Amino acid sequence: MRLRRTLEMGLLRRMGAMGEGYVALGDSMSIDEYTGYRGGGAASLLYQNLPRWQEFEGKDLKTLFPHWKFLLLAADGATSAHVLEVQLPSLAASGVYPRLVTLTCGGNDLLTLYGASLGEGLSAAQEFAQRLERILARLRGLATPDALILVGNIYDPT
Repeated sequence: MRLRRTLEMGLLRRMGAMGEGYVALGDSMSIDEYTGYRGGGAASLLYQNLPRWQEFEGKDLKTLFPHWKFLLLAADGATSAHVLEVQLPSLAASGVYPRLVTLTCGGNDLLTLYGASLGEGLSAAQEFAQRLERILARLRGLATPDALILVGNIYDPT
């Protein structure tokens, strides 16, 4: 099954049905909403720098890889379950074949445990680890074979 999927993806890519690119998955650590201006989030700036950050001119992905597409699927409040159940299916349907993926998740999973017992926390941590493994396995099937997948899951909202 995996070989068939790999062959199909390769054929679609050669036919131009899919575009290589950068995909940002996860939670609010990757979105634009809290920066005060459109395109100001970390993922958006990595893809396309804004004039206000002149020291990074010419160093963004859009400049370095002009044929790449950008897909920002990260969402405010997203948990690892949201990434697995909503964002990854959206990526699969998008036609973007990522060579770079950033994934920020785990913080909202942690916040849902406020007031939980030690046992509940340990169980939730185990469930998160299992979901993260499933997310990464699914990503490997959706991305280019040489894709770089960067995971940021240490919660620090400061």
